[in-house]
Amino acid sequence: MTILSGVKLKLYPNKTQKQTIEQTFGNSRFVWNQFRNMQENRYEAMIDDYNSHKEQTKEHGDKIINPIYIGDYDMQKLLTELKKENSWLHFSDATVLQKTLSNLDQAYKNFFKKPDQFEKPKFKSRKHRSQSFTGRANKLKSGKTSVYVVSNHYIYVPKLGFIKTSKTTRINGQIKEYTIIRESFGNYYISFQIEEPDRELLVKTKQLMGGDLGLTHLLTLSNGLKFPKFSPGQTLAFSLKAQSKASKSMDRNSKILTTNELIYLIEKGIFDENKYDASDLFNFKNHEKRMKKSAKAQRKVANKRHDYLHKLTTKLVKTYDVIVLEDLKVKNMLKNHKLAKAIANASWATFIRFLRYKCEWYGKLFILVPPHYTSRVCHQCGWDSGKKPLDVRKWTCPHCHETHDRDINAAINILYRGLETYFQSQLIFLNEQAKNGYFSTVFFQVASQWLKQTISYFNQALEIVQ
Repeated sequence: MTILSGVKLKLYPNKTQKQTIEQTFGNSRFVWNQFRNMQENRYEAMIDDYNSHKEQTKEHGDKIINPIYIGDYDMQKLLTELKKENSWLHFSDATVLQKTLSNLDQAYKNFFKKPDQFEKPKFKSRKHRSQSFTGRANKLKSGKTSVYVVSNHYIYVPKLGFIKTSKTTRINGQIKEYTIIRESFGNYYISFQIEEPDRELLVKTKQLMGGDLGLTHLLTLSNGLKFPKFSPGQTLAFSLKAQSKASKSMDRNSKILTTNELIYLIEKGIFDENKYDASDLFNFKNHEKRMKKSAKAQRKVANKRHDYLHKLTTKLVKTYDVIVLEDLKVKNMLKNHKLAKAIANASWATFIRFLRYKCEWYGKLFILVPPHYTSRVCHQCGWDSGKKPLDVRKWTCPHCHETHDRDINAAINILYRGLETYFQSQLIFLNEQAKNGYFSTVFFQVASQWLKQTISYFNQALEIVQ
């Protein structure tokens, strides 16, 4: 068994390599936009004929085939013809353009499957300050991949050659894909998807926890422990100040272009001097400096937040064998404009993502449960005391007269719900095995082992409550 992990390194490209990277950004955008435009044009031209064909097919009970959308395989064929028409596409790694089409195909499939959750693919703009492209690391006859580590500070990338990076000692495994990113403040990074052997499982602690995510405290455990939310301190204040200055600069110069955009207009001969004052032209570089300063400060806050979440999740995975959390719909919760900023700063989705993959890596059980009514139901007697405003942090159950901390009570209910979900899923699995006739010594050994494990989980949960 192998696992997929990611490693991100900083790049230090020379002048020629920067030009090649920027060229590849443009080529990847061009291929994406060309094929996206083709799909949209086909849809507009053929949608009426397709709808009539769909109705006729339904009447006859035949299988409906969509002739409008062109899949990944056919788009890859058309890419070869596009490269013949535009020879400058050969300056980029072929796998980058292939991966661009695969991503476009996946984006359309996601949109078709879940239109409420995924948006239709959009055109990519060169005006975005952050750019990226992804390529595959093909396996060569020599046994190496097309992207490989050369030394502690150098890697080889197709079309770029040997490029300087930060320490490569973190790369332990076979490189499957690579992504080169230019951040909005100008720095370049490379991210690897690596296939590596299974990690050594952590020692079992026979501890389990339910967790309630919140804004006052990031996480409250069923045993009463509370972990504070991330607090960036002065870094966030500096970031907000830099962002404010940059936005004011944009307000003062609403017609500002970046230096690259200005050069492009002049080279094409379509730059209109009457549109821009001399003061606007003078402020171009200053405005770019402010935007980079703002982006750098925001990145610093994001890095600190990720560092805090990584340390906390690693500590939890080492301490507990079973981790149960509530499955929050963060995207919907961000629509509440009064709490959106606090919810975004808490980074619940990132926290859950970190916990999930670390539990998979180290052999721990991770369960997500619906969050409904966890804070209003008494964990002692099960009485539903009704909805409460957010400022009520403690309440007394009118049925059993037990006083509860709102978050701890919710965490205990989440733990109970998680164990119940696990119990039901395992019963369904054993029932299916029995129906299929898998009555053997191994089957009964697995079943008895699972029952012992489940009973121990419930006993530990009862100990937490008591």
